[in-house]
Amino acid sequence: MELDEILDASIQVGYELLRNGAEIYRVEQSIMYICGAYGVKEIEAFAIPSSIVVTVSDGHQSLTKSKRVQKGKRDLDKISRLTDLSRCICREHLTYQESMQRLLEIKNGPVYSTAIQYFAYMVVGLSFTMFFGGKWQDGLIGAGVGAQIYFLLRLLDKIRVNGFFVNIICGFVASVTARLLENTFSIFNSDVITIGTIMLLVPGLAIANSMRDFISSDTMAGMSRLIEALFVATGIAIGVAFAMMVV
Repeated sequence: MELDEILDASIQVGYELLRNGAEIYRVEQSIMYICGAYGVKEIEAFAIPSSIVVTVSDGHQSLTKSKRVQKGKRDLDKISRLTDLSRCICREHLTYQESMQRLLEIKNGPVYSTAIQYFAYMVVGLSFTMFFGGKWQDGLIGAGVGAQIYFLLRLLDKIRVNGFFVNIICGFVASVTARLLENTFSIFNSDVITIGTIMLLVPGLAIANSMRDFISSDTMAGMSRLIEALFVATGIAIGVAFAMMVV
């Protein structure tokens, strides 16, 4: 590869890793390993959750490229496949065209159908409701609310509602549904249904990644992700609190 192709290939892999929820250290290491595998002497890679900047030099010329990272959906399978791709590029010294072709295959790879995703949300809603002490009837309602949350997430994503308000709305709807059912049928426990279903919204991966960033001394990235997670939690809490005031 030419220097500009090495730079472009590495930053494209790093971009896809970051927008799918990878840790900062993984993104920077993948970029540096790819560039180093092609004999680049000087490599500077800097990433935060919203941006990547990479500078490379072969001793004769220096190139810098930055890329704004748009928010994507967290996909652990794609992170695994992208990590394997970066290792393959380093090991086999793929050409630029081969690297981009494999990257495109990963980007356009198969995803779970809508029906399976609805089912997954229902199973998680049921499981957490039962885990927090709910009875079988609470679990069934938890499954229904889980499907309701997934429907809202898809709908609000299509109309591009801000993520903070998405969590407020979903938290509100989950809590209102549970409380209305408890008020109508006394066999239900709205507290465990609410707690179980809002677990679908809790940013567990963001919190875990922020801690890993802190441990890796990526303080800025860790703080950014932690604040994002706290805003998500605040939105959920506002939605649930408002529902408790209304119903």
